[in-house]
Amino acid sequence: ELYRTLKLGPYAYLRSWTPSRIWDEYSTAILIALAAAAAFVLHSFRAQHLVRVRTKQLQDAMEEQEALSKALNALTKRYEASKRAYSVA
Repeated sequence: ELYRTLKLGPYAYLRSWTPSRIWDEYSTAILIALAAAAAFVLHSFRAQHLVRVRTKQLQDAMEEQEALSKALNALTKRYEASKRAYSVA
C-alpha cells in the first residue's frame, strides 16, 4: 500500500499520464461528457427549429387577424353607411 501511495516500484506507472492511461481510467466519464454535449447540441437545434416554426405560425395568425380586422372595418363602414342612407329615406 505504501508503494501505491508513493507511486514507486510496481506502481511507478501511476506517475505518468499518457493518453491510453487517461482513456483507461476515465473512458466512462469521457463518453458521458461527449454524449451530454451531443444531446445539448441536438436540443439546441431542435429548439431553434421549433422557434422558427412557431414564429411562422404566429406571423400567419397575426396576418389573418389583421385581414379579418380590415374586413370587419369595411363591413362596419358599409353597415353604417347603409344605416344612414336608410334613415334618410
